[in-house]
Amino acid sequence: MKALVSRAVFSVYRSLPPGVRYRLKAMAAINGHAAGTLDPLKALRDAEGKKRLDRAMDRVTSLLEAADIQSLENWRCLEIGCGFVPADALCFYLLGAESVLITDYNRILQFNALARAVAAAEGEALAQSAKRMVEPQIFAQRLDRLSRELARGESGLEGLGIRYRAPMDLTEESPGTNFDLVYSVCVLEHIPPAQIPAILSTLAASLSERGRMVHDINLQDHLDQEGDPFAFLRQDNSYDLASETDTRGNRVRDGEWQVLFGDLANWDTTIARRTIRADARPRQEDLLPEFAAMAEEDCFTGRVVAVTRRK
Repeated sequence: MKALVSRAVFSVYRSLPPGVRYRLKAMAAINGHAAGTLDPLKALRDAEGKKRLDRAMDRVTSLLEAADIQSLENWRCLEIGCGFVPADALCFYLLGAESVLITDYNRILQFNALARAVAAAEGEALAQSAKRMVEPQIFAQRLDRLSRELARGESGLEGLGIRYRAPMDLTEESPGTNFDLVYSVCVLEHIPPAQIPAILSTLAASLSERGRMVHDINLQDHLDQEGDPFAFLRQDNSYDLASETDTRGNRVRDGEWQVLFGDLANWDTTIARRTIRADARPRQEDLLPEFAAMAEEDCFTGRVVAVTRRK
């Protein structure tokens, strides 16, 4: 009964306008990615939404295809910022990865929600997405093993070759070396700009000879991505870089990301995908001067997928 009431309250909360939700979280000191009292409910929302296993598999295979990666068989994978529900790591296992290290700045993984992400998946959609990269019979065998291992509890992750390392600060420590894939989705935009060069350098140094980095970066204001995706670029907005990078994003634009990746010695980075928002743009005269001076496509790019390979 308590769980049902909590879900009902959370559903009402999610129906509130983005700005109201943001202010409520700020008052309760639960904004951002630090551990908080609402984490189990946030995790359940993700498990039944964007982190549901079939949706995660569609995302993973799509990003790997964008990076021209045909197979993960026997690859060693690293995911940074895995969040509450590291369903993408389960996809790496299902696609043949030898091992997966999942890391986060805070220890917020919710195992019960991860199990829910598997149980809630639509089997046919999951199999169809996986079919892009693995034979159906092999996939079915791996999925069966995944279910058996997760039934053992959180320790079952290690049975799948998945290790969880958190808290982990990439400005101070290395995740290791010889990873064939370094991967993130909606993580790099939450890093303070001054820390980005050091973190990218650390991640590049962790790659194997054949290794690649694939980073899906959301360049929009996370306060209201649908209705007002570039609010934090306006002169009249109260955005504060020092305190709101973690919650709303760091405002680093497309061209600036290209420069940051381009500064990595011995590595080539291409923008494999770019989503430019044609809607909900502030007027040029309403932008802060540094953004008003940019080309419109640079300023109003909403999302990029950066793929880094050794030269």
